[in-house]
Amino acid sequence: MRQVRVCPRCKTRGFTLVELLVVIAIIGILVALLLPAVQAAREAARRMHCTNNLKQIGLALHNYHDTYRTFPCYEFLDLAHWSGHEYKAGWAVALMPFIEKDALHEQYNDNYTWAARENAHVVAQRWAAFECPSTPGGTQLIKSDQFPAEYTAINPDVQGWSSDYAGNCGHRASLLLPAEARDKDLRKGFFFRTYPVEPQAFRDITDGTTNTVAVWESAGRSRVYLFDRPWRDSAGAPLKVSPDNCAWASGNAFWLQSWSRDGAANGGSYVINATNRNSQPYSFHPGGINVVMADGSAHFIAETVNNLEFIYALTAQGGEVMGNGVIN
Repeated sequence: MRQVRVCPRCKTRGFTLVELLVVIAIIGILVALLLPAVQAAREAARRMHCTNNLKQIGLALHNYHDTYRTFPCYEFLDLAHWSGHEYKAGWAVALMPFIEKDALHEQYNDNYTWAARENAHVVAQRWAAFECPSTPGGTQLIKSDQFPAEYTAINPDVQGWSSDYAGNCGHRASLLLPAEARDKDLRKGFFFRTYPVEPQAFRDITDGTTNTVAVWESAGRSRVYLFDRPWRDSAGAPLKVSPDNCAWASGNAFWLQSWSRDGAANGGSYVINATNRNSQPYSFHPGGINVVMADGSAHFIAETVNNLEFIYALTAQGGEVMGNGVIN
């Protein structure tokens, strides 16, 4: 049998180590270039999801108004037993029948405060409509060790899920305002944080529903953040937030305050994305927050917005003239 000779140049040749390293380096560079675009696309999807949550809340507010001819109070007080924290429910509880939570709302006992054991099975429910997908770890179950003594006296095992959205009560950022605009009545927001608690209707929003913020993002609670980092006390321990200011079933609404970089309240120049403490406007979206207006429309407001213009967008009866570019 004749032996067949194979041409040396025709032999199968593998990759050298240098060639493999070059290919791996090229793939790494391509991935590094692609990753920011993928992350940006994911964040855009999360922000859209958050926007849809707020639109759902805005629609529920309108449906509530259609039913009762008024918007819900930010909290419904038990006036017979009220001692400062004995309110029955917050505004989100009132919206439950209008955000596909009819069956759960029927289990809520209006004769007791939201923190009582009679309502524990309701407020311990995680509510997707009040959770922004950009929040690291999602909303949090607030345990009894985070509740003040007056709550644990009612229910030693009290707990409840937090919310990434908070109601707008107006503002306390008076140092950022001209003197003539610091009157208390001119600082009221969509929810009136006054006693006795007052509801309001469309006719009461004299600044116009398109110019008045109803609900803003206040994400990441019950953990407390200050300029993108966990806020710690002088001993280095993480700050705890009162459930009044983060549980979805609670009042969960507050005034806007101004903050400084060191966390001093009512003295700084930062208002958006400074902190989520006291239900302040805060999100994990790059560059701003989502809000829903009194007309039900949802918008993204940049954290670089002019503070005074943003404050004007918070009042319901301030009579201010808003400039362009605040609500886009």
